Amino acid sequence: MTPSTLTQTLLGSLLDSPAIVEVASQAGGSVISVLREHFTFTAAEITKAYQEGCGYAFVAISVGLDAPDSLLKTLRYPKITREFAAQIETHYWQPFVQGNEAVQKQADFRKLTIQSLKKYAKKTDHFFEIKALTEEDLSALVSHRQSVAITDIVLEQMQRVETVDEHLAAFLRFDGLLGDSVLFFFRELIRQDPRLKDTQNALQQEHICLELQQLQKAIADLKALQAQSSFLVDPHRVQHLETVEASWQTHHQQVMRFQNRFENQIDKVLYWVQDVDSTLIKLDEKLDATQQTVLETKDWVEQIASKLDDLIAQRGLSTRVKPGDELRQYDNDSLYQIATWVEQFGRLPSQHPQYSQVSLKMGSALSSTGDLEKAEQFFLQAIDKTHSRDEQRLAYFNVFQVRWRKAFSQNTVAEKTAVYAQALEALQKATEKPDNKVDQRYALHDINKGYYPYEKMLGAGGMGCAFLCHNQNKLTATQHPRVVVKCFWENITGRLDTVFKEPFTLNQVAGDTVPKALDYGYTDNLKQQGPYFVTEYIEGAIDGEAWLEREGPLDFRSGQEIALQIAHCLQRTHEQGIYHLDLKPANLLLKRDQDRLVVKIIDFGLARIAPSLRDKTEQRSGTRSLSAFGQAIFGTWEYAPPEQQGYARHLGKNPDAISDLFAFGKTLYRLLTGELPLEIEEEALANGPQWYKLLSYCTRQNPAKRPKSAKEVITLLQALKPNKPASTPKSDGIAEDDKADGMAEDDKAWQTACEQNTLYAYQAYLKGKTLKRQAHLAKMRIQVLELEADEAAWQWTSQKDSLVAYHTYLKGNTLKQYADEAQQRIVAYDQEIDVKAWQKASTQNNKAAYQAYLNGNTLKKHSEEAQKRLEDEDAWQWTVKKDSLAAYQTYLNGNTLKRHTEQAKQRLIKQAQAADEQAWQKASKQDSKAAYQAYLKGNTLKQHADEAQQRIVAYAQEIDVKAWQSACEQNSKAAYQAYLNGNTLKKHSEEAQKRLEDEEAWQWTCQKDSLAAYQTYLNGKTLKKHLEKAKACLQALEKNKQTQRSREAERKKKAAQQEQAERKTTTDKFFQFEVVTIRLESRFLGFGQKIIKNTKRHQAQYQTEDLGNGVMLEMVSIPGGTFMMGSPKNEGYDYEKPQ
Repeated sequence: MTPSTLTQTLLGSLLDSPAIVEVASQAGGSVISVLREHFTFTAAEITKAYQEGCGYAFVAISVGLDAPDSLLKTLRYPKITREFAAQIETHYWQPFVQGNEAVQKQADFRKLTIQSLKKYAKKTDHFFEIKALTEEDLSALVSHRQSVAITDIVLEQMQRVETVDEHLAAFLRFDGLLGDSVLFFFRELIRQDPRLKDTQNALQQEHICLELQQLQKAIADLKALQAQSSFLVDPHRVQHLETVEASWQTHHQQVMRFQNRFENQIDKVLYWVQDVDSTLIKLDEKLDATQQTVLETKDWVEQIASKLDDLIAQRGLSTRVKPGDELRQYDNDSLYQIATWVEQFGRLPSQHPQYSQVSLKMGSALSSTGDLEKAEQFFLQAIDKTHSRDEQRLAYFNVFQVRWRKAFSQNTVAEKTAVYAQALEALQKATEKPDNKVDQRYALHDINKGYYPYEKMLGAGGMGCAFLCHNQNKLTATQHPRVVVKCFWENITGRLDTVFKEPFTLNQVAGDTVPKALDYGYTDNLKQQGPYFVTEYIEGAIDGEAWLEREGPLDFRSGQEIALQIAHCLQRTHEQGIYHLDLKPANLLLKRDQDRLVVKIIDFGLARIAPSLRDKTEQRSGTRSLSAFGQAIFGTWEYAPPEQQGYARHLGKNPDAISDLFAFGKTLYRLLTGELPLEIEEEALANGPQWYKLLSYCTRQNPAKRPKSAKEVITLLQALKPNKPASTPKSDGIAEDDKADGMAEDDKAWQTACEQNTLYAYQAYLKGKTLKRQAHLAKMRIQVLELEADEAAWQWTSQKDSLVAYHTYLKGNTLKQYADEAQQRIVAYDQEIDVKAWQKASTQNNKAAYQAYLNGNTLKKHSEEAQKRLEDEDAWQWTVKKDSLAAYQTYLNGNTLKRHTEQAKQRLIKQAQAADEQAWQKASKQDSKAAYQAYLKGNTLKQHADEAQQRIVAYAQEIDVKAWQSACEQNSKAAYQAYLNGNTLKKHSEEAQKRLEDEEAWQWTCQKDSLAAYQTYLNGKTLKKHLEKAKACLQALEKNKQTQRSREAERKKKAAQQEQAERKTTTDKFFQFEVVTIRLESRFLGFGQKIIKNTKRHQAQYQTEDLGNGVMLEMVSIPGGTFMMGSPKNEGYDYEKPQ
C-alpha cells in the first residue's frame, strides 16, 4: 500500500453517509470546490491525527492487556479501563492465544507485548508524513470503496522504527485489531473538528451524499414506481443504487468493526485513552503535596539562586565549568557563605522545579573552590533530577571537568588512570545525542568526522588534555592505527596551518626524538573553536613521572643516555629557531628498546602556541591557598626559568633556547634523584659530583651564566664518567627480614578480610600497604559479592515496584546490572505522572494550572505547549482587562496560540461596532460635510460609509449650485474666476470657463474699440454673450468712417485743384532750358503723400514720394531724359539732368 493509498483510505473512512459516486463524477470540479471550501484540513493536521491515532491504539491495546489480575491493578485502573481490558481480552487476546501454540509456550509474552506497544507509542512521530493533499486524495472522501485494512502498512512503519516480533505482529493482525483501532482513533480525532460536519452537510446539500435512510427510501420509492409503471424507471438505476447501499454497508461495517465491540464505552474511549496513564488518585495527592512543598520553599531557594548568580558573575564563572575556575581565590567569608548555601540546599526537596538548575550553579561554585567531591555530587544530582537532556549533557561535561582534576590528588598512576577513565565516560555522555549524533558544544575535537574515536584518556594539564584514540583517518590509519589527540582548553590565535607549521616541521628537524605530527583541526570549523593536534602514539612508552613511580630514579648511565638524546634534539631544533619552553618529566616518554633506553619529547613547540592555565598563576604569591590541581599546575613552574615566570623584563631577556637548557637541568635532576627540583642539592647527587656541577650550571638564575647552547651541554655530557647509582641497595640479610615481616603482615590483613567477608573488608585489603599477595583472590571475591548485592537489590526493588524503589536502586552502590530496566520503569512512572499533571492542567485550562504544570517535578513532555498556553492565557487576561479595540487587535496579531480567537473576534467586532456607531451619531448630530468626512477618515468600521458619502455629495452639490448662481448673478470675469477657483464640485466648470473666456474677449474688444476688434469678437469662438452690443458698435464705427472718407475726398479734391493750378505756373517756369536746375518749393510737396502730375505742355511726368526722416524722393520724366533725385535743401531739392 502506497502512502497515497493510505491517505485515501484514512479520508475514505470519515463520512457517516454514503456518496453517490456517479453524482460525484458528474459534479466533477464542483465536488472538489465544495471539499476545498469546507474540508480545510492541512496535510500536517491529517498526519498528526494519524500518528496520534497510532499512538492511542498502542496505548489502548497495551493497557487493555494489562488486565486487573491483582488487587493492586484493580485499585490502580478505573472502571472504564477494566471494562476495555475485558473486551480486548475476550475479542482478541484469548482467541489469538488459543490458536497459537508458540505463544502459549511464552509465559511472558503478554508482558513483552505490553512493553513493546508502550515503546512504539512513543515513536509514532517517526511514522510517515503526508506532504500534501491532492485532489485525488480529497475525492476519496466521497469515492473510496476499497478495503480499509491498514494493519500491514502500520506494521511496516513500526518495522522501520524497530524490529517487530513476529508473534506480536501476528497478534496485531488478528481480526484486524491494529488497523481497526488506528482507524477508530483517527476518525474520532478528526470528527471532533466541526469542519468535518460542515463538509458532510455541504455534500448533502449538493445531493452528493445522502443519509443512509434517504438512500434506502429512494430505492424503495423507485421500486414502487417500477412496479406500477416499469417503463418510467431504468432498472439499471435501481440496481446501481442497491449496489451503492451494499458497498457502503460493507465499507462502513469495516470502519465501525472496532467501535461496535465497545459500544458501551465508545463515547468515553478517546477521552479515556488520552487520560489512561494518569488515573492514580494517590499520585494526585502526592503531586499536590509536592506542589505545596515547592511553594513553601520558593522564596529561600530563589534567594540562594540569586546569590549564586551574583557569585558566578563576580568570579567570572558560569554553569559550564572551565579548567581555570579552580584558580580563583576566595577569602574565608566567601567560603563560609558557600558552605552555608550548601547546608541550606540540603533541605530542598528534590522535586523542586529549580533543583537541577541550582545544583549546577552550586557545583560550579564548589568546583572553583577546589571542593571537587562535593561539586561532583551536585552535578550528579542535577543529572539524576533534571528532565532536560541539555541540562544532563551540561552536568556530564562538568563531571568530566571535575574528575580529570581529581587525578592530581591521586598518588599512583593506576589511581590516576582509573579517574581519567571515569572522566572520559562522563565526557562521552555529555556529547552523546540520539541517532548517533554528537553535541558539538561539549566535544573536545571534531568527532563528527569519525576519524579519532576515544579509547582512553591519557592525561590533562594546564594547556589541555590528551586522548588515546583509534585512527580511522584513511590517510594515516595503516601506519598509525592508534594516535594521540591533544585538545586545548583555550582557543589559538591565527590560522592553524600557520600556527602548527612549527610542530609539523619538527620531524624533519628533530627526527625520531619527537612523535610524528599527523593532523590538526577545530572542533567547530565554522566558528574556528576548540583546536586540537594529532600525533603518533608510542606503544609501550610511559612519561617520566610514571617511570619514577614504576622504576624509580634513573641510574647515572641511563641518565646520561637520556640526557644526550634530549640535548641532541634541542641542538637541532634550536638551530632552526624552535624552542620547547615546557620541558619537564611529564613531557618525556621513556621506553626500553632492547638494551637501551630511548626518549620521545612531546608537546614540542606547543607552549608558544596554546595559552596555559599556568599563565594565570604567574602573579600569585604562593601556592598555599591553591587546591591539589592548582598546586600541580603551579608546580610546573618549578621547571621554568625566571624569564618565563614574569622576570623577563628584569633580566632583559625573553624566553629562548637558553630557557630550555634551564628546564633540561631541572628535569634531569628530577629523573636522577626522584626529588622535586626546587633546588639542585649537592647531597642528592653525592655519588655524581660531575652531574651536580653540570645541572647547577644549566639552572643558573641569570641566563647569561648558563651554557650558551645545547651543543655545549652535549660536550659536557659526553665528558661525564659513568658512576654508580645514587642509592645503594640494602644487604641481603636485611632484605630477607623485611620480606618475612611483610608476608606476615599481609597474611594477617588477608585473614581479617576473610573473617569479615564483606566488600568493604576486601577493598580495605587492596588499599592497604601490605604486599597484597592475595590481590587476585580479593578482586574475585569483590566481584562475586557485588553481583550478589546487585541481585538482592534488584529483587527488593522489583517487589516494591515503585518510583522511589527504582531511584533507590540506581543511587545505590551496587553494580546496577538492571539499570536500563530500572530507568525504563522510572520513565514509565514519570510519564504516568506527567500525563496526569498535563490532563489536570488541560482540564482546568487556566493560567494557574499551566504554571503549576511547568513548576511541577514531572517530565514536562508538554512543557512547550504549556508555556505557549500560559503565554496565551497571560495575553488573554491582559486583553480582557483592557477591554478595548486596540487590546483585542493586539491579541489577535500576537504570536501566542490565540486559543481565545473566537471570543477576541466577537469582542473586537462588538467594540468596533459600538465605536463606529458612536462616531456616526456624532457626525449625524453635527450634520456637516466636515463631520461626515471626519467619520470616513476615522479608524472605525464605517458601517455608515455609503450614507455618509451620500450626505457629503448632497452637501457638495448644494454648495456648488449656490456658487454657480452667485457667479451668474454677478456675471463678471471675477465671479466666474472665483467659481472656478472655489472648492465646490464645479459641475458648471465648462460653462464657467467659456463665460470667462467670453468676458475676457469682450473686455479686450472694448479696450481696442475698433472695427477690427469688433469684427474679431464677432468672428471668434467664444459664447458672444455681447453680440448685440458688438454689432451696434461696429455699425457706429463704420458710419463714422464713411463720413470721414467723404470729408477727406472733398478735401483732397480741393487740394488737387489748387495744386494743379500752382503747378502749371511752376512748370512753365522750370522747364525753359535744356539743362535746368529744378527747384521745387517745399510748399508744393505733400509730406507722407504721393503726388503725380502730368504736364501736358512739355509731355513730362512729375512724381514725389516722402521716405521719412526729412528725405524726399522726387523724379521728373520728360522726353529725352529723366531727372533724378538730389540731396535735401533748405528750401527744396536740386536735380541735374543726366548727360
